[in-house]
Amino acid sequence: MSSRPSLDPQKELQELTEALMGAYEELSLHYAISETLGSSLQMEEVLRETIRLVRQTWPQRGGGLWLLDEDGRLKLAQVFGVSLSEEEVVLVQQAVRQVLDRRRPLIFNDTSQQLGFPQDGIRKLLISPLLNQGEPQGALFILERGDGPDFMAGDQKLLYSLSSHAAAALRNSRLYAKEQERSRQLAEALSLLQQTYDETLEALSAALDLRDTETEGHSRRVTEYTLQLARSYGVPQGAMVSIERGSILHDIG
Repeated sequence: MSSRPSLDPQKELQELTEALMGAYEELSLHYAISETLGSSLQMEEVLRETIRLVRQTWPQRGGGLWLLDEDGRLKLAQVFGVSLSEEEVVLVQQAVRQVLDRRRPLIFNDTSQQLGFPQDGIRKLLISPLLNQGEPQGALFILERGDGPDFMAGDQKLLYSLSSHAAAALRNSRLYAKEQERSRQLAEALSLLQQTYDETLEALSAALDLRDTETEGHSRRVTEYTLQLARSYGVPQGAMVSIERGSILHDIG
């Protein structure tokens, strides 16, 4: 009979504890990402917090963030922990294009063999796309120049989770910016309409005074008396504009 290997309860307990701690740290990170990125509607803050979380998770690595503009052009929005030469920017951009085309994160632990990078430059690269309902918005990347450890599936999973939250936050910030701009345009249009309306009333009132010199200034005096009366009755300031317009209109009508 073949003998079964003896189990070491102490070792099993240690491995289980380490696995549970790893799972707890991962869940804590997911929660922190969700809370941090889900609470901001300003694009600059979303980008800043995204980079902060990446640096916090991989403190020994460099990296950055690429964003797609409305014309589909990739722009390097952020770089941290490393300086990139012009040649390296082009090479990383080409790798990012591959990731965006495949719409999934990719690990390149031998960039010279996998991507044709120079051997004395970036050695390892992890890239994750920012996807908005399946469509790319940009990408996060982490790199290693030295002999640091390879990127593992756990790194890939974490960066993809972070990039997914970042993509949702970016989408919300862009929608918010569009709504803010639309509100601003509507407010300007309303202000112009109100100004035109008031100028029209003033012109009609002036025309009425010119037609009848005996009652010249009558509309303005009635308006002033009406406003004084309204104030004495405690009418809210917000209603004064409508009262003033109504006073001017009473003779025109």
